[in-house]
Amino acid sequence: MNQKGQVLVVFILLIPLIILFMFYIYDIGNLYYQKSKLKSALKDGLTYSLNDGDDKGVINLIKENVLNVKVNIEKQESQTKVEGIIQVDTKLLKKQTIKITLIGKIEEDKIKIWEE
Repeated sequence: MNQKGQVLVVFILLIPLIILFMFYIYDIGNLYYQKSKLKSALKDGLTYSLNDGDDKGVINLIKENVLNVKVNIEKQESQTKVEGIIQVDTKLLKKQTIKITLIGKIEEDKIKIWEE
């Protein structure tokens, strides 16, 4: 059999797998980007909240940076908890839900933030 023909057949058989793999890499990268964007917005909102920001201002700040986000804010005696939930549509994977919860407090005039 012709060597060029064999290479062509193998290439044609592998193209769908290569395209599938590329979409998978795109989906994983998009999920990571959305998670990073949500975490950054929550951190900004939490910092604003700890500096005597009102809850409406915090929610608006977060929603300006992340579309279609659900935000929950809980204030306790010494700390504030901010939770953000978004759903991300992907090409190959099912609709993915990203949920991040950050807790922060002011300790010795410094803001301390950590993830739950």
